[in-house]
Amino acid sequence: MKTQLIKQILFFVITFQLGSCQTKKATVDSTITEKKIEKKESKYAEGKMINGTYFIINASENLALEPYQRQYNSLTDLNLAKLDNSAIQKWVVKENINAKTKKPNGTFSIYLFVDETNAIANKYNNPRLGKTKEYPKDSFVIEYNEAEKSYIIKSSSAKGDCMGKKDGRFAKYIPNDGSKVVLWKFLKTE
Repeated sequence: MKTQLIKQILFFVITFQLGSCQTKKATVDSTITEKKIEKKESKYAEGKMINGTYFIINASENLALEPYQRQYNSLTDLNLAKLDNSAIQKWVVKENINAKTKKPNGTFSIYLFVDETNAIANKYNNPRLGKTKEYPKDSFVIEYNEAEKSYIIKSSSAKGDCMGKKDGRFAKYIPNDGSKVVLWKFLKTE
């Protein structure tokens, strides 16, 4: 009788244990998943422009900005060429600081990567590389276009015209016509 009772108790315990060992469904915490997705950074700059080194690529033709004839000391037009990730296509974007308030003023300077004395400057309606002592240094308002995930680069000295690519192989200051020719992508280099 004791053996029978022990068998019944054992049977009950084993049955209870087996019943509680059902497979559990995997649950995903959506907030953790969303955070992982948010942390994945884009290789392109997005949102408010921040200081950094970039390849500047025209959105309409997917061509990178580089000095004329790929020379660091070139003071002529800016070419658009196939991106090859070379240093000659790297640009430093740096927010200008107000001399009086010592705070950022919302405009940017764009320098050739190798030398901050070379900057895009305004001369004859074309953005050009120019040493600041020879040509007036231009500054730019760089606005983000959320719909296109790209930027509009407006010249401060060219009466609001934007840097764009229209006819030919050079970047020029042109009116903002709302098309992709005035849109630029900033590919991070670091």
